[in-house]
Amino acid sequence: MKTLFLIRHDYTESAGANQRDFERGLTDFGLKHSPTIGTELKSENDIPDLIISSEARRAKETATAIHKELSLHPNQLIFSDKLYLSSPKVINKLVLEIEDSINKLAIVCHNPGISVYNHMLTDKAIQMEPGSISKIEVDISSWQEVFQGQGNLVYHKV
Repeated sequence: MKTLFLIRHDYTESAGANQRDFERGLTDFGLKHSPTIGTELKSENDIPDLIISSEARRAKETATAIHKELSLHPNQLIFSDKLYLSSPKVINKLVLEIEDSINKLAIVCHNPGISVYNHMLTDKAIQMEPGSISKIEVDISSWQEVFQGQGNLVYHKV
């Protein structure tokens, strides 16, 4: 059994003049809310073995807050430029490359890709709001076995 946590980055500030989308950070609310995602995971005893996040500032801030709240080892958080505004196909390709020693994987990235990927795995149409998380269980022994419609949505929390 493998578990996948899909997390959309938290609430984001509007782009300032001459500011690239990639550089937008979290709002004050987003900065305060992001650690509660880690608290929620901890309360459910849902501690990921690895968190992979988009390199965009808002996703990095979200993932870093979760990582800190869970008191994970530094090597349990990595950033991937592939996850910035990625398609479901790109997200899935990344999941297929995960080592099988990882049983619980968290991915922090952006809409619409994360919502569509959630739907692709579970056949449930869920709009991933900022700071929301879906827990998906997949009855497999290797991440290379992940395919469409195979996931069981355990919960979705906003």
